[in-house]
Amino acid sequence: MTAPDDAAQAHALANDELGALCLALEQAAAYVSKLQISLADYRRRWATNVKDVRRRADRAVMRYHEEKEVSLSVATTWQTTVDQLSPVSRALLEMLSWLAPDALPDTLMEHQSMAAALTALTGNEDDDIEYALAELRGYSLLSARQSEPPASAGQLHRLVQLVTHDSLSAEERQRTLSATMRALADYSDQELSALPVAVLPQFLPHLSTVIVHADALGLTQDLARLLRARGSILYNGVRLGDAEASYRRALHVDEAELGVEHPTVGSDLHELAEVLVTSDRFAEAEPLHRRALAICEAHYDASDPKIAAVLHSLSVLVQLDNRPEEAEVLIRRAMAINERHHGAEHRSVAGNLSDLARIRWYDGRLEEAEGLMRRALAIKEKVLGSSALGISSDLSNLAAVLKERNAMTEAEALFRRALAIETDALGVDHPSVAVILNNLGQLLASTNRPQEAEIALREAAAIDERRLGANHRNLSRDLNNLASILMGAGRLDESESLLRRALAIGERTAGPNHPEVAATRINLADVLSVTGRLDEAEQLASSAPQTLKAASRRL
Repeated sequence: MTAPDDAAQAHALANDELGALCLALEQAAAYVSKLQISLADYRRRWATNVKDVRRRADRAVMRYHEEKEVSLSVATTWQTTVDQLSPVSRALLEMLSWLAPDALPDTLMEHQSMAAALTALTGNEDDDIEYALAELRGYSLLSARQSEPPASAGQLHRLVQLVTHDSLSAEERQRTLSATMRALADYSDQELSALPVAVLPQFLPHLSTVIVHADALGLTQDLARLLRARGSILYNGVRLGDAEASYRRALHVDEAELGVEHPTVGSDLHELAEVLVTSDRFAEAEPLHRRALAICEAHYDASDPKIAAVLHSLSVLVQLDNRPEEAEVLIRRAMAINERHHGAEHRSVAGNLSDLARIRWYDGRLEEAEGLMRRALAIKEKVLGSSALGISSDLSNLAAVLKERNAMTEAEALFRRALAIETDALGVDHPSVAVILNNLGQLLASTNRPQEAEIALREAAAIDERRLGANHRNLSRDLNNLASILMGAGRLDESESLLRRALAIGERTAGPNHPEVAATRINLADVLSVTGRLDEAEQLASSAPQTLKAASRRL
């Protein structure tokens, strides 16, 4: 609706009431457009609300801008707009105000958990979340939908969130935050594990922000579930310290609320132990895995796959700790459970076959290892597809065995296929990519391509140092293999430096008697021998264990 004095009214509104603040101007324009009213009418409505806003304006909002009047203009504009919202849109705005001021993932907004939470707040099962989102966008309370990846339902401005919080009573804050926590936790439990790894970081700021709000209001219901979801995303992103902190806190919350022997506590222990294993802290991880196993065995039937999952993780730990016989016992027990529960063609059985194949490979029983690995790969390709992230480790494992069997052409093709899958799903800077680069580098060296091998191994070392740190055993492996290439090229000084560093890391993380550490010690002794330091070389070689057959075989 136009009027003769629109120009003067617009100037007064923008400069007198709204202080030329873009957010307030945008919302005022949306309001006028949506309701088709004059600017003079809008100014009268705005003036009606300003007194009430002044009475209850939150100090945190006042600090958002140095000028109090500017903050008041946003709060008053917000109040004028919100008075026109339907109950469902108002309830949704209050829920979204507890999330981060970041893009709202489409998959979250479309999920049944959000609809259920909204219904719980309004008491109306017929509420339409899409209508509510559209109304919030129509009033410019929510930014426009983003259709290109990563797709989002819009974004809420931080000041809109603050003013929304300010409008709520203490009871309403607790109620709306609780609903938001439940919606986000339910969504995380049901969907996060199925999402592509590259999409997961979209949810991290929302989980972190809700956790902060929950702490501020003293809410603990659903808090542990949010902490576990946050920990999972951080773990997938190889932010191991932050992931550990989230899992430890989830464990603390669940132990306090559920008791130390509750099955959920067992899950917390299992997840925390996984992080510690990845962090090379086996001595800390093993008691947690064993405690998790005891809890599972106490609460579940002996054939429950939850027991098999803990057995699998524990077998990986003891295998990495160079206890293959104990690892095999655990693997076979897990596989028996999974076969009974899921059948012989399930992906969990394939995982157990891969674990068993690695032991056979370490023992030098290559033909048996290859057969097990091919069976595992066939099952996973059938279940997951030929380009799924879940098959990349099987491709790499099989390739490593084929390399030892001198089937170099097929091995290289499998390594490169695995590398393409990993980089596409995880990015070029992930430790899983480094594992494949390390294996590919060794193959390239074996096929007389030392320059290509050096490039691959240097990149593997760089990734592991960036993502896992300068004292991780994976870096020790990378440095040892790179040093071997340089030694073959006659670059002895550089090789010696890398081997001394690799040996120091390996002795700290895996222990002085681990086969991988022994291999590094032997390599360093070779360099010393070639450079005429025979006494030191002999001393190093004699300190290495006699059994080194598994030393170079780490997948």
